[in-house]
Amino acid sequence: MPSTSFDEPILDRPHPLLPTNEASDFSRNFAELQKRCKRKYSVLKVLRELSNKPARLTGFELEVSQELQSLDPQRRTGKLVPAEALGI
Repeated sequence: MPSTSFDEPILDRPHPLLPTNEASDFSRNFAELQKRCKRKYSVLKVLRELSNKPARLTGFELEVSQELQSLDPQRRTGKLVPAEALGI
């Protein structure tokens, strides 16, 4: 049986795309956030707000972007949109 190293990526099983030290289930958290917000995440609202001068997110969309950025602290620029909002 070949030996494996813990430093090598595991390619035959799903793995998180974002580096994180904590177990996270963003999809479930995102669904819960939408329920509490009383409205769905709006990609159109993100596009409108980022096309304004000055470009800035507000409300639920800002909260979701901040949550995604907290999962990947290395990424410091731009706003993030969850794949769930795109139907992916």
